[in-house]
Amino acid sequence: IVALVAMVAVGLLPKLALIALLGVPLAIRAIVVCFAHYDDRGLIVANKSTIYLHTVAGLLLAVGVALATVLP
Repeated sequence: IVALVAMVAVGLLPKLALIALLGVPLAIRAIVVCFAHYDDRGLIVANKSTIYLHTVAGLLLAVGVALATVLP
């Protein structure tokens, strides 16, 4: 999150790249589940959420950058 915002702030990424922040609720869920189930099989849900988060954030970042090149 911090890296994305910093890259937009210094101009390395367009502002539309911030659309990737829509994945933050997935990160929060993964963190909560991880702390609740760090020593049992419930950790599988946190791993699944993390994988899903990386997929969603990557796709949203790509969409944001693509839209920034198409839109003025």
